[in-house]
Amino acid sequence: MKRDTKGENIPVGYLQRINDLYSEMFDNIASVYSAYGVTAPKVIKIDASVDFNEDKGYHERVFDLIKKTMGEAKSGNSSN
Repeated sequence: MKRDTKGENIPVGYLQRINDLYSEMFDNIASVYSAYGVTAPKVIKIDASVDFNEDKGYHERVFDLIKKTMGEAKSGNSSN
């Protein structure tokens, strides 16, 4: 099957539904994973709407958040 991607349109309703499912899963990640008998991973939420060309400290803050979260997980002090 060949896709005709030139000018291809994805319906807004489909994209909204995917976004809603994604949000629902991550908002309830502990219960989603517990349904399968496993512990949920630590999820780091990063604001991707930031214009990092304007906000010069953005990357450093994101990197610091990742390092902090990994340190907490390594030491067992993670709060989910």
